[in-house]
Amino acid sequence: MRRKAVVVLAALACAGCGRESSDASAATTGPSGARAIVDVPIVLAGPRLPATIRVAVLRDEASEQWYGGAGALDSVVSAWVRAVEELGGRATVARSSGVGEADVILVPSQPCIGDDTRRLLRSEGRDRPGIIVTGLTGTRDAGCRYVGHDLVLALTGAMRADTLGARAEAYVTIPGDMGPLTADIPPGSRVELQPAPQVAWRHRDRPVYWSDWSLNPTPAGDAPLLDAAVVHSRERLPRAVAIGFEVSHIAERARDRALFARLLRNAILWAARHSVATIEAWPGGARAAAMITQDVEQDFALAQHALDSLTSAGVPGTYFLVTDLASKHARLVRRLAAQGELGSHGDVHDSLGGLPLAMQAERLRRSRDVIAEVGRVAAGGLRPPREVMDEATLAAWARLGGDYVFGTNDARSASPELVAVEGDTLVLFGRVTQDDFVALRRAGPSPDPTALAASFLTDFEKVRALGGVYSFSYHSHLLARPELVPALAAVARGVRRADETWVARAGDVAAWWRARAAVHVVPAGDAGGVVEITLRNSGASALRDAALSIWPPSTMSAPAVEGARLTRWSADRVTVALPPIAPGATHTVRLVTGGAP
Repeated sequence: MRRKAVVVLAALACAGCGRESSDASAATTGPSGARAIVDVPIVLAGPRLPATIRVAVLRDEASEQWYGGAGALDSVVSAWVRAVEELGGRATVARSSGVGEADVILVPSQPCIGDDTRRLLRSEGRDRPGIIVTGLTGTRDAGCRYVGHDLVLALTGAMRADTLGARAEAYVTIPGDMGPLTADIPPGSRVELQPAPQVAWRHRDRPVYWSDWSLNPTPAGDAPLLDAAVVHSRERLPRAVAIGFEVSHIAERARDRALFARLLRNAILWAARHSVATIEAWPGGARAAAMITQDVEQDFALAQHALDSLTSAGVPGTYFLVTDLASKHARLVRRLAAQGELGSHGDVHDSLGGLPLAMQAERLRRSRDVIAEVGRVAAGGLRPPREVMDEATLAAWARLGGDYVFGTNDARSASPELVAVEGDTLVLFGRVTQDDFVALRRAGPSPDPTALAASFLTDFEKVRALGGVYSFSYHSHLLARPELVPALAAVARGVRRADETWVARAGDVAAWWRARAAVHVVPAGDAGGVVEITLRNSGASALRDAALSIWPPSTMSAPAVEGARLTRWSADRVTVALPPIAPGATHTVRLVTGGAP
């Protein structure tokens, strides 16, 4: 079967409004049977560690007092041993006097530690193994008397630490482009945890932070910037990573555990002073992506106002058409197709989800046929009416040759996710911002276009900070009205002017994410100041205009690059522009670090 991408653009929460956005859209458009498609399997290549990396999982018997016995402590230690072994690493349980020739010492949530363990963790030097500590490790002495967080503060350079207060729900969010620990993790991914006495730090780097459901930071005790869930050292040797939660806290869903596995793999590689490398999230190394999408339904002809505004701003649009209306506006439909991209919003504005597969397939076929006839293009995208969809909707659209779907999915990611449906490849896009239904309800009976635009651009900056894709969603009978279309024009211009932002049609974003995901990055060796990275394209499309970031084993000066073009570098990171990588091809990038500056 030809592998193709189906993009599910999730209707998620706006900044600071919790779950209001998806609820409001459903309430405004009528009764909704929509449910978030959170259980569709996510497709993430299993992260692997080199078999040569040795991890000593430290067990300090002093913490038996904390856990109420040896068996409870053993269960905590063994959970981390399994986590390392599932990555292909070599893990052994050790005491502070017997870590041997380990590359990394991992101390799993042991608050009570003796002097020998404390001295081992605080010893410095280039030949010392890297360190990973989790949870409340080191906050008490061998007698389990509280001594504070000084150990982890010294290891990582964090400025302050505290435990989280009682929370009904616990989440962490992982922004994009935050260093080696976030490599290969979709930017803006939210991971759910079980509430527990977890730890937050204040640190100049925060590759992972404690958040609410809407991806907004939630610091410990509401203290400013005390929200880092994972921190790592910079200058200190050995390298050290602190994780504020336990592997047993991760929600029992394959997606959450797969994302954590990548985080742990990265932490071990970095602490062990192995290379970490990743293809950056967006073409040309852009910081974020953005697309502007319209549901063309009621007052279909008003789409002309939006078309004119986007054309003037130089921004392509993606237009989802209710096709029983589109057939009556052929000339406008062709103009929309020429300016951007056409997708289906259903044959009529009635729900699809919950109907038999055959009925959904027939309705979608009719809709796609109308777009082909009237718009003279093949519709790649679908936004189901009222956002009501299920697995049958995805299956029906994929069988018809569709490329992406716009729906709901629980606000769990600001960037695309690959999912599996009937053996095909699907791309799941998270949208964590309001649409025009929510914005207009808040604005009241006399909305001001300038204020509307400002609220949308605030949402855009949130997604941009996360490194994800901003999906600005609006409707023909709302924001395309003459009195409100200036807000749309202002948003389009603001997004267009933003630095390091790729503005594209939804289909272009889908094609990029599919091609990027098909290229596997394998650090092949770190020897004699030479780092070798192998890239293998297992997909059906070439990867073009991609950037590769590499964090080498040691600091460097004047790096030399073979197989790519050097674009920027610092003491601990190199970024290169890759040549096109053809389907089935293998490409190697060699980096000569030049040694310490």
